[in-house]
Amino acid sequence: MTSSTRLLATSLAVLLLGFGKPARADRPAAGVRRLALIITANDGGRERVRLRYAESDGQALADVLTKLGGVRAEDLTVIREATPARLRAAFDTIKSTAAAVHRPGERLELFVYYSGHSDESGLMLGEQRLSYRELRGRIEEVKADVRIAILDSCASGALIRSKGGVHRPPFLGDVGIEASGHAFLAASSADEAAQESDRIGAAYFTHYLISGLRGAADADHDGWVTLNEAYRFAYDETLRRTQGSRAGAQHPAYDIQLVGTRDLVITDLHTTNARLVLAARLGGRIYIRDSGGALRVETHKDPIDPVELGLEAGRFRVTVDQDGQVSEATVELHDGAQVALGPESFKRVPTSLATLRGDRDEPAHGYRLVPFDLVLAPGVALFGGTAGDPVLNHVTLGLLSQSDVLHGVGLSVVGNIARDEVEGLRFSPGFNLSYGPVAGAEFSFGSNVAFNDLQGVQGTLFANVATHGMDGVQFGVVNIGGTVRGLQVGVVNVASSVQGVQFGVINVAHHNSGVAFGPFPLVGDGYHALQVWSSDVSFSNVGLKVGTRHVYTLLGLGWRASQPDGRPARPTKSFGFGGHITPWQRPLFVDLDVTSLDPAFGNDDGGRLVSLRAMLGARLSSQVTLIAGPALNTQISWGGHDYRSGVGFANWVVGQRDIWRFFPGFIVGLQV
Repeated sequence: MTSSTRLLATSLAVLLLGFGKPARADRPAAGVRRLALIITANDGGRERVRLRYAESDGQALADVLTKLGGVRAEDLTVIREATPARLRAAFDTIKSTAAAVHRPGERLELFVYYSGHSDESGLMLGEQRLSYRELRGRIEEVKADVRIAILDSCASGALIRSKGGVHRPPFLGDVGIEASGHAFLAASSADEAAQESDRIGAAYFTHYLISGLRGAADADHDGWVTLNEAYRFAYDETLRRTQGSRAGAQHPAYDIQLVGTRDLVITDLHTTNARLVLAARLGGRIYIRDSGGALRVETHKDPIDPVELGLEAGRFRVTVDQDGQVSEATVELHDGAQVALGPESFKRVPTSLATLRGDRDEPAHGYRLVPFDLVLAPGVALFGGTAGDPVLNHVTLGLLSQSDVLHGVGLSVVGNIARDEVEGLRFSPGFNLSYGPVAGAEFSFGSNVAFNDLQGVQGTLFANVATHGMDGVQFGVVNIGGTVRGLQVGVVNVASSVQGVQFGVINVAHHNSGVAFGPFPLVGDGYHALQVWSSDVSFSNVGLKVGTRHVYTLLGLGWRASQPDGRPARPTKSFGFGGHITPWQRPLFVDLDVTSLDPAFGNDDGGRLVSLRAMLGARLSSQVTLIAGPALNTQISWGGHDYRSGVGFANWVVGQRDIWRFFPGFIVGLQV
């Protein structure tokens, strides 16, 4: 075993220390309390290229710790785009929590993970720094039996060197439930770069560890991933991938002072929400992506034994590459269910650039630099030629331009095509098409299509498409995205998962944890309710609430009784926006909204009524909820008229020609 092999083996082994077999996926094993702090920072300052996957790496590890590692939701702290001030506050809180929850006979563990930029002196958090000395001191201040820290960042081995850490012989399986002490780990040595990859959509070190913990490392197929299994899998995958990269192999460093006994079961696949079984006869390089295109598991499988993977409920795309022959299958996993995939489930279907987690990198190995090229059509270029190595361009002009890698500007009469990567600006009256990741801006009158991650802007008069992750802005008539973490502005916006904002007439998403502004938000796991109600301004009403989990649109029709000012009874229409708040456990919730009540079917009587409503909801059964609460009404009249509505007390009138009448009201009804 080489020195780099031993180092990586020990690092991965120690990372998993103290995480024994959990009693259930949603609570830690008896006698163990685990506190976890996940820190991410894509921004390393003006002198460093912005990372793409630090935040998603941290979230992926947090998911594994809470779902498979026994970390309670209330014991998990995640800090995104961290600053020194926020980290100090988080450590102060964890220090207090540790002192409060530590019980005699119970082992308390602290897990700290950082993904982002760093150099020889400390973490690079935007334009600010946090020194390794302070970071280590903050960790050691927490009174825990076991303290584990891992840094997936450049030159993070300086954390170890600054305290005199030394290399020790690797150990596997001899530190377990009785462990105590600390382990400080770094994904790279003091003078190396840690790497992230567009192909896997993550950092190598973190990605393969998580793949193994989800079940890819379960070599004896018993449903439990042990320390030895996790070590062997992570070692094979991480070292093999980084040794062939242009930055070279990563050499983790560490300072280990842990003692204990007993072997470890790290993850229990029987406790996961849903399980995917790859049948024994299936073989090859296997990639499993979720509905948003994110790579969740990657492994090599021999066609000998089955492999069981612990995932969440949802839709997944499974790709098998067997000696260059690629096939795919789509599978839907449900809570508490197991699905098996064999070769018969797959159908045949017709290179990545790594970004160093440090300074901006040079062109990848195998790409010939052609700063300027005039391209008439794919394969017909003035300087790039029709054969030879793929090229990296800074500027391309032409009729139908094609680049393997474009770091600069691409202008075309018909369209621009990029095979591997775009970083810069592209404009075409026709279209922009990218098979690899895009970082920059794309503008066209026809369409912009990115079959990989988008960081930047897509603008068009017709359609924008980003099939994987989208961190940026799409504006056009139709916008389609995979996992949207930015802004979509258009008539129709479609996404598999939204963590940002959709602004349009029709907003469609399978999952939306952000915001959807528009009259027709259609969210698969959102807030949907049919409501019937009565109020002081409209006697009978029926409406539909649709939206995300916390923001909704109200569309309704009703009947307004005759009013105190003599206006006759007539139909009304309601339209509003609101927020759905669940500060307590079910069955209680609060809805706050602003709703406009107007005459329906064109019966304009020269006035409008707007209500600010607060409704408390209490479930009467699994299907029916009682809603009731106060309202503040504003009756707006113009042309010298003074219309009165509601119960007619406590009115406050402002204006003479355009009259604003404010008065209290109420709402009561049922919701299903």
